[in-house]
Amino acid sequence: MNDRYAKMSDEELVMTYRNGDSPAADVLVEKYKNLVRMKARAYFLVGADNDDLIQEGMIGLYKAIRDYNPERETVFMTFASLCISRQIRTAITAYNRLKNGPLNSRSEEHTSELQSPCNLV
Repeated sequence: MNDRYAKMSDEELVMTYRNGDSPAADVLVEKYKNLVRMKARAYFLVGADNDDLIQEGMIGLYKAIRDYNPERETVFMTFASLCISRQIRTAITAYNRLKNGPLNSRSEEHTSELQSPCNLV
């Protein structure tokens, strides 16, 4: 980590990133990647790898960096933790929604494609 960034708070790093200094976001990602791993480990998704949940957590971290508002008087770490958890839970909910969908929905789509007037021409 660059000495310039080492002395900055998380909030200052976010503002530095927003002012066009991309490496500041890399510093935050490096700093919070263990938090993402810890949060992802708390969840289990049947049929998916833990790395998938870690990836979702990293997306949540990037959203936290993008959306953090220091005027709301909250610490970046708290906001990032919330964004990471929500992103992971949203991914699990979306996965379960697809998994529990009706079994015949795909066959109906396939049948309607076969009977489409465009396919008969």
